[in-house]
Amino acid sequence: MTNSGARLFISYPIQNEDTARVFAEKLRKAGIEVWAFVDSIPPKLSREDQLAHVQKAIENATVFVVLVSPFTRKSVGAATEIVYAQSRNLTILPVVIEAAAEPPINLLRYSFVDVSSLPPDEAISQIVDEIDKVLQSEKSHIIPASPPKIVHNRVNILASIPTARVFIAYSHRQQDIARKLSELLTANGVPNFYDAKIKAGATWRKMIQQALDDSTHLIVIWTPEASTSDEVEREVSYALAERKIIVPLLSKDIPKLPYHLHGLHYITLEQEFSQIEFGLLNAIAQRSGNEDIWQ
Repeated sequence: MTNSGARLFISYPIQNEDTARVFAEKLRKAGIEVWAFVDSIPPKLSREDQLAHVQKAIENATVFVVLVSPFTRKSVGAATEIVYAQSRNLTILPVVIEAAAEPPINLLRYSFVDVSSLPPDEAISQIVDEIDKVLQSEKSHIIPASPPKIVHNRVNILASIPTARVFIAYSHRQQDIARKLSELLTANGVPNFYDAKIKAGATWRKMIQQALDDSTHLIVIWTPEASTSDEVEREVSYALAERKIIVPLLSKDIPKLPYHLHGLHYITLEQEFSQIEFGLLNAIAQRSGNEDIWQ
C-alpha cells in the first residue's frame, strides 16, 4: 500500500545519517513525501535558517519517524525534534534500526517498529505498512497556529526546551536533601531524576542505568555518608566514564573532594537551597558533549 497523503519527518542522531539517507530515498520511491535533514536542507544556510527549515518540516508533517539506535538517547538534536513533535501532537513512530537499542525515556509510551534484522527493502516495506496502520487508527493533525506564533516558536524553541537532564546521586541518609534539590530543579524547568522517583515494580538497576545514560549532568551530594557509599561511587564513576558534566555539592563536614573528583568546581552545600540556587543553575547551564545535528 502507498501513502501519498503521508508527509514524513525523519529524526535521527547524526551518527545514523547514512541510514537516514537510504531510508528517505526508499520511502520516496514508495510514494511517500519525506523530509530528512541529511538531504532536505539547502546548502550554506546559517544555523538559524537551518532551524527554521527543521521546524517548518515538523509543522507540515503528518507522521514523525524516529530512528532508534544506541546514539538516539544522547542526541540533543533528536531530543529537541521529538519534544517539538510531541508539542504539535503528531503521530510518532519509533523505528529500531539496531538490535537492543534502548529508546529515550520520552519514547517509551509509543509502539515500536523493529527493522534491525531486516534488509533495507524489507525494512521499508514494514515501515510503509506501519505508517498505513497508524494513519488509519489515529487522527494525526497539526495544532493550528498563527504565522506570528510559528515564527516565535522557531526563534525560541532551543531556548524553551531544556536540554540539561540532571541525575542526582546521594546517600539515602540525604534523601530529604535530594528531594529538596529535585524540587528546586523542577521549579526552574530542569528535568531531573533521583531514585525515589522509581515506581514500584520497576527494575531498579535498569532504571538507574537508563537515567544515567539519558542524563547530561550528575549532581552528587557529597557528604560523609556518600563518601562511603558503594552505590554513589558506582554512579559517579559511571558518569565520569561517560563524560557527563559533574557538579559536586560539598558538605561542610568534608574538607575536600576525593581524588577522582579533584579539580572539579564544586558548590558548598548550605542549609537553605536559595543560597546556592544561582550558582547551581549556572553550573547546570553548561552544555554536555559537542554534538550539533544542525551543522
